[in-house]
Amino acid sequence: MARASYWFFIKAYQLVLPKDGIHATSTLIAIGITNDTSSPIIDLLRDIRSTTATDPKDKVFSILGLAAEAIESKDTRLLPNYSKSTIQVYRDITRYVIETDLNLNILSLAGMRQNLTDEATNFPSWVPRFDLDSWMGFDGSGLHKTSNNLPPCLLPSLDEDALILRGIRFDSLLSDGRHWFQRIKDLIEDLEMFETMWNNIANEAIAYSEGKDRLWALYMTLTTGETATFESADNNASHLADIWAYEKQLFEEAKVRRRKPSDRIELWGEEIYAANPTGSATRFKQAVTVLSSNLVLFTTAKGYIGLGPPSMLEGDIICILFGGEVPYVLRPMGSHWQLVGECYVHGIMQGEGLKDFNGDMSQTEIFEIR
Repeated sequence: MARASYWFFIKAYQLVLPKDGIHATSTLIAIGITNDTSSPIIDLLRDIRSTTATDPKDKVFSILGLAAEAIESKDTRLLPNYSKSTIQVYRDITRYVIETDLNLNILSLAGMRQNLTDEATNFPSWVPRFDLDSWMGFDGSGLHKTSNNLPPCLLPSLDEDALILRGIRFDSLLSDGRHWFQRIKDLIEDLEMFETMWNNIANEAIAYSEGKDRLWALYMTLTTGETATFESADNNASHLADIWAYEKQLFEEAKVRRRKPSDRIELWGEEIYAANPTGSATRFKQAVTVLSSNLVLFTTAKGYIGLGPPSMLEGDIICILFGGEVPYVLRPMGSHWQLVGECYVHGIMQGEGLKDFNGDMSQTEIFEIR
């Protein structure tokens, strides 16, 4: 804490403590006690996104003294300059993190938000709104490698509002679930709603085999491929048992209502339950709520199932940008693109979408994102 305070002093910062003092102070104290100034900037920006500051620029300036890369850096983008606009400050730190971390993880904090004022829409879509406490995406916890660990291909631009990246246009948005349900956490509590959703997308999910494989893709998508403890859900015995327990609960509720569940939803997983009878339907529903309750289900033109931000529209594209751990939803805007947000697409999160890419840049596209 003392080191952070001293840094603010020597850098002539105008420190404004957030209104959420308990959360913000606990973060600072934890770092101060351990004498740790090695936290990456992106982690610190995530940690304080729910806090507030009188001057929105301090959402960036206030954390730089806690990051070793900023304390010793002579990069002017890491020096406090209150003459800059908030957009400039946020844009500079975003580009700096991309250039130094050699990945696009910070774009998971960006994207188009609904119900913003005209002033707010002046922000480039790729610049995170650190002054807002909402976060649209999901926490991949380093589990995904959609671009096969390729570094970002960041092209120079004379326009600072443009982020020019290279990648591959993988797919396009075919439909989304907003006309079936409002929130995923509501969906999983109601068998009839779940069946309505499943019957609507089952015929579209042609990227997966009929039957259990297709239903399994849906279950994996509902938790973005993760467990309630933020581990990989793939072949995780406990998570598989939780899914089976949830499906069994759906069938038991159907019996109470004296109705037969849809033939499309098959009761399966008895062998999993025999190996691990401790599955919990409640735990699975909690995982869905924590990991994806703010996201919307969709299918793609190629028949994939995915989750993405509620601001998606039919015709948006699913893009694999080099350097991205996850796919991104982009919207064509004439000569450039807007970043709608990150997404989860089951079946391409481990690099499968680049299986035909041999390094030939003619297979790629340049995306100018604004």
